[in-house]
Amino acid sequence: MQRFLNAKWFLFLKWIVAIGSILYVVFHITSRAESISLENIRLTLSQSNSKTEILFLLMVLMIFNWTIESLKWKILIEEVEKITLLKSLRAVLTGITLSLYSPNRSGEFLGRVMHLHPKQRVQGSLLTFIGSICQFTITIQVGLTALVFYSLPESLNFINKTLIFFILILSYFILFNVTAWMQKLKHFKFLARYEDRFRVLEKFSKQKLALVYVLSAMRYLVFAFQFYMLLKICGIDMPFNNMVTNIAVSFLLTSIIPSVALGELGIRGSVNLNLFSANHAHDTSILVASFLLWLINLAIPAVIGALCSVYIRWNNSSEK
Repeated sequence: MQRFLNAKWFLFLKWIVAIGSILYVVFHITSRAESISLENIRLTLSQSNSKTEILFLLMVLMIFNWTIESLKWKILIEEVEKITLLKSLRAVLTGITLSLYSPNRSGEFLGRVMHLHPKQRVQGSLLTFIGSICQFTITIQVGLTALVFYSLPESLNFINKTLIFFILILSYFILFNVTAWMQKLKHFKFLARYEDRFRVLEKFSKQKLALVYVLSAMRYLVFAFQFYMLLKICGIDMPFNNMVTNIAVSFLLTSIIPSVALGELGIRGSVNLNLFSANHAHDTSILVASFLLWLINLAIPAVIGALCSVYIRWNNSSEK
């Protein structure tokens, strides 16, 4: 009886989260109506003759982007639980939904592992963290590399370049020894009872880590290309090298500035205004491009993820 009641309450909670998340995203979009109105978006996009085709391509790339992430997560957790690519996609999208309310998208962990068997969730969290580290490492490496190779010579002296080069080498060292570093966490008292779960890290090979790193790099390229195309159709015209540099630095700054996903749009807009607008002539275009990138890659998947959360089982009894 208690099990039945718990399952009922869990079902009720899932629908509350699903409906609440959808309403929250809609509210966040409409609250931006004064600075980014539909009319501003229409006028900005009217500058491009091929906006329809590009927007369609961007939506296809969104699907490709999150499919890559789903494949990456499936590979990560196959040591603890075999799942289909579809189930992995549902878990990833649920994670996006819960990340709306958490600092720097930390809620993605919870949303994903809730789709796993309860006994595998701690191990799933550890492996999910490895995937996040890979993605963050790519962002740091590309951002710092952009500063080194494309910035004006006077902006980076020899000492700064040496420091950045050292950070790049250090990031590779940390990344490919991440499982060894993570195993040290089991020595903390509050994690001591999960010591046996940390053994899954011993099975995680460097070859698999390299594959996850490559998939993370593919995701970064897709995301960067989406932003590049949005800036172009919104009328932002600058040399290719400068555009690539600014995109890399934008991703770098927005990844290290503390935020929640719903507040990320404001931070991303502010960062991009400083990077892409020298004379404030294109402020609206930059804000529209930032908004559309946020809408396509976060808001829409979050709404879909809210519906995917309904697939979470109380005890996974119906799934092997």
